[in-house]
Amino acid sequence: MGWMASINLSISRIEFEIRTAWKLSPYPNPAQIPVARAYTFFKIAENNSNHLIIGQQFYELFERLVVNNLNVKKKTKRPITIKKLKEGLKEQERVGKETELFALEYEKNRLKEHPFRSKIKRIAEEFTNAGYDIESFTGLNTIVPNRFIEVKSYTDQVSFYWSRNEVDTAKELGEEYFLYLVDRSKYLLKDYKPMILKDPYDRIFESELWKTETENWKITLD
Repeated sequence: MGWMASINLSISRIEFEIRTAWKLSPYPNPAQIPVARAYTFFKIAENNSNHLIIGQQFYELFERLVVNNLNVKKKTKRPITIKKLKEGLKEQERVGKETELFALEYEKNRLKEHPFRSKIKRIAEEFTNAGYDIESFTGLNTIVPNRFIEVKSYTDQVSFYWSRNEVDTAKELGEEYFLYLVDRSKYLLKDYKPMILKDPYDRIFESELWKTETENWKITLD
C-alpha cells in the first residue's frame, strides 16, 4: 500500500500540506498502538518513533474523524458582541468600586482609634496609575501612610488579574504593599474579613501555591 503525506495542525489554524510524517505526541493511549498498526492505519517513522505516518487508504477516515472534529471544537468559542463586552466592563467597574469601598470601610474600622483616620482614602479614581487603590496606615503609631492596598475581588475560587503596573508597584513597595482579596459572594455579610496578602510580589511569584498565566503579550518590533 502507499503512504500518505500527513496533515500539519497548529493552534491557530488547520493547514493541509505535504509532509513526510504526522506528528502525534503523546499518543492518547499507548495500548492502542499495536491495534492501529495491525490494521495498517499508520506506521512509525524509522528515524523518529514519535512520528506516525498515516496510511493513504485511511486518509479520508482520518480527516473525517480527527481533523473535522478539531474544527468543530475550534468553533465552539462563544461570540461576544461589542454590546456584551461593554456591559461586562461596566459590571466589572461597578463591582470593583463596591469592593474598594468595602475595603476602605474595613480599614477605617480597623484603625478607628487612629488620630489621622480621616487620611485613610481611596485614590483609585484620582490616581488611576498609582498601582494600588487605597492609602492607609499599618498601625496606630504610624502617622505617614505606609500601607498601600490593591483590592481584587473573586467569586468561589480565588482568582484575579494583576496588571504590569500593579506588579511593578508591589515589587517596589515590598512589605508596604498589600493585596486585599474580597469574595463578592460574602463581603456584604456581617464581620466578613478579606484575605490579606502582605508583600504579595514575593508571596505569589516565589511560591508554588499560586498559578500564574499570561493573558496578554506586548510585542515590539526591533
